[in-house]
Amino acid sequence: MRLPHRGGCVLLHDEVGENGKFSLMAVWVRFHQRQIMTPCEVFNLMI
Repeated sequence: MRLPHRGGCVLLHDEVGENGKFSLMAVWVRFHQRQIMTPCEVFNLMI
């Protein structure tokens, strides 16, 4: 994970809709490494 190299931030993308048109917005979000899970970890929480 490169989180420490990015100042604790990850680049996420948000889909913004306006008047029936959608665009992607890049957003830097600060996380603690313990908050990030793999897809497998998320799936295991759901079952």
